[in-house]
Amino acid sequence: MHSISAVKLLAREAGALALSHFKALGSVPVESKGHLDLVTAADQDVERFLTEGLVKIFPNDGIFGEEGAAHQGNSGRTWVIDPIDGTFNFVRGGDQWAISIGLYESAQPIFGVIFVPLREQLLVGGVGLQSTLNGELIAQRSGLDTSRASCGVGFCSTLPRSARRSLEEGGRAASPSPGSVSRGAGWPWGAAPPRTAYTRLWSLRYCGMR
Repeated sequence: MHSISAVKLLAREAGALALSHFKALGSVPVESKGHLDLVTAADQDVERFLTEGLVKIFPNDGIFGEEGAAHQGNSGRTWVIDPIDGTFNFVRGGDQWAISIGLYESAQPIFGVIFVPLREQLLVGGVGLQSTLNGELIAQRSGLDTSRASCGVGFCSTLPRSARRSLEEGGRAASPSPGSVSRGAGWPWGAAPPRTAYTRLWSLRYCGMR
């Protein structure tokens, strides 16, 4: 319990640091890692802060950061961090960005904390730990009905239209519900009901799992 509290506090402190950058957006340097893939001084500063904090709390755990942070551990556990999850929104002054911290053990995600500074939302959950939003339990779903499942997929703008159509047709063929595949943009915070939490599982490529 002490460790969980420490990570929650670290996420909030990182959020405060990110906010200090957010309030000075006009002077924050922005670099491009690729098409619509941005990194700012804020990303790097917050990642450094999170890395140093996690090393102090969990000196034997490994750390992998989206912006390049790395700490070799020997515990078999790895913390995966996205300092500003939603940099594209961050640099445009939107509120849909967060501090994301996840823990992997034996190549499986077992714990996560997401803090959304501008909305003062702190989501916590994991294996054997019921999910909470700002300390209040989030109602658990009774079960997964795959016929009602949805999956969002983004296409790079350079992908040929013929390839996009092939992928869409493939998705319809694999879908249990005819017509359940459609074009559109989705964002979990806006689409989710008030008492529903959306937790993004960090890309497996972060941990070398493709």
